[in-house]
Amino acid sequence: MKMTYRTKRRLRGLGLALLTLTVILLVVWFCSVIWLERYVVYSSDGAKLDFENEPAGFAGVEAVKPEAQGGVSIFYNEGSDAISISKDLTPINGYYLDYASMVKDMAGAMENLEVVPVGTPILVDMKGGYGTFYYSSTISGAVQSASAPVQTVDEFVKKLRSKGYYMIARVSAFQDYMYGNANVSSGLYMLNRAGLWLDGEGCFWLDPASAGVQSWITSAVLELKNMGFHEVVLSNFQFPNSDKYIYDKDKTEALQNAMRNLLTSTASDKGTFTLSFGTNDPSLTLPEGARSRIYLQGIDAKDVDTAVEKTTVPDRSAQIVFLATTNDTRFDKYSVLRPLSAAKTLEAAKAANAATEEAEQ
Repeated sequence: MKMTYRTKRRLRGLGLALLTLTVILLVVWFCSVIWLERYVVYSSDGAKLDFENEPAGFAGVEAVKPEAQGGVSIFYNEGSDAISISKDLTPINGYYLDYASMVKDMAGAMENLEVVPVGTPILVDMKGGYGTFYYSSTISGAVQSASAPVQTVDEFVKKLRSKGYYMIARVSAFQDYMYGNANVSSGLYMLNRAGLWLDGEGCFWLDPASAGVQSWITSAVLELKNMGFHEVVLSNFQFPNSDKYIYDKDKTEALQNAMRNLLTSTASDKGTFTLSFGTNDPSLTLPEGARSRIYLQGIDAKDVDTAVEKTTVPDRSAQIVFLATTNDTRFDKYSVLRPLSAAKTLEAAKAANAATEEAEQ
């Protein structure tokens, strides 16, 4: 049966219309997949869509996605001058301002700082486990926290620097949701490899052996160092305590190598800057001769000596720092930092004790 010219034209037009519709549907489908990607959440049960997912207290404004290597070189130096302790560490006794306190009452922190003597060590949280920065970072890929009072934190840091306090910044090392989300190959995977493993706080953990991870951490340390901080503490410098993720390398070796690389790449001006490590594991071993401290948090006063006995540092009074929540004197045999919110009470007590001692003399 022969088709007329008019019929052929109609069929050709219909075919073009169907082809155009198919292309449009494919484009819409592709765009919807890209849009839905931000709502994919990985958990121990696998991947799922969660349109209401936004971790409480950690909302951020997304900046430029970081490159896998972070753009910072890691220098490997195996010579005798790789790590220097040309200037000995001394015991410290001061205060800390953590994320919860800065969100709750930053104005109070400013007020409490007024009673703290110049030269006192002050630790400030600058980047948390979710991966957001609590200050105005200029690092490419940094995500600024929307819940922390960033501008006030910037002012607080300027005040510390101008008045001559011993400045310590705390940065989350291997617990980092943002970096893990943008660099999946650098994280710890679930056992079924469906995605990255999430801890109880909804955060990803990174592989300490990853060159990209070490570069990313180095970027933050160097920025804070250039801002005037005398010391940076890398908290969460450990593997998470769980059997729900895959890691087939030697964990101790991975931490030790990461520690050495970070010390070498951030301590170029020997004897004037300190890179320290925060952990809940007192047995974490510092490289021999390292100008570093170990910061321990969540240790009860009655367990202080037991925790110290597990450490391997040569100078326990200067290189073991407890982040205490009480004024228990059992912490005072070692270095200790207490909440800045308690500064008025503690400084008043110190002044009263000094007056009593002077009167007795």
